[in-house]
Amino acid sequence: MIVSGFGMQDQVRNGWEDFILGGQFEAIPDPFLFRGSFRFAYLIDGYEVAGSFEALAKLANGIGQAAGPEGLWFGDARTLWLILFFENRRWRHFGDPPQGQDEIRLDRLCQKLREELVAIEPADRSAFLAPLIPPPTS
Repeated sequence: MIVSGFGMQDQVRNGWEDFILGGQFEAIPDPFLFRGSFRFAYLIDGYEVAGSFEALAKLANGIGQAAGPEGLWFGDARTLWLILFFENRRWRHFGDPPQGQDEIRLDRLCQKLREELVAIEPADRSAFLAPLIPPPTS
């Protein structure tokens, strides 16, 4: 899917994304930047995982406000992934990718999410992913 307002380099399939579904979170680039997070963010359906658009918006806006302009993000990996999904949707609707301080703030979100995912014990990763990513249908 191509989204107007974002460059093709931001939406192409990255080889590392295939490893995420198997719980190999170390495959996420370091640093993990917002411009490269589009397809990763959409590995989950944030609206479904959060329960509704409204629930996701409340979560993302509340934690986003608390993170402040400096981008001091907090939360567990699930919460941060939901926020990343929401921020990708938000910026998609704006039509232009974030720039300047907005981009730096969102890069910090991505990096914090990467840190939280990598910190999950390998034996626990399948259980973490199960409620987020539905199994493929035949």
